[in-house]
Amino acid sequence: MKSAEELLTQWGIWVWQKTGVPRYVSPMLAIMRDNVPSTHAPDAAITDEEAETVSAVVARLQQRYPEASEAVHLYYCHNRTMEQIGKQLGKSRHQVKDMLSRVHGYVESEFDRRMAA
Repeated sequence: MKSAEELLTQWGIWVWQKTGVPRYVSPMLAIMRDNVPSTHAPDAAITDEEAETVSAVVARLQQRYPEASEAVHLYYCHNRTMEQIGKQLGKSRHQVKDMLSRVHGYVESEFDRRMAA
């Protein structure tokens, strides 16, 4: 089983790939997009099911702890440093690190719970 850090990292990549965007795309956009050489980062090493589970966990986190959810998005999806996140949230880098550490525990516990079910 993947660690929470790995799941969140791969989810952050997945969010920006075609699988993380709405399913409907105009035919002309699809033709243009698919005929341009790709220079983006490597594909995410996560299944759609795993990524959607992570998205659901982060969405639940948004309802209970919106600041932690924002930190997750900034760190894993937008590649911000902990210091940059701290400035944006009015926290220290150490507080952001602790927050992300608690999120890792939350993600792992949710995956463990789903695996047991």
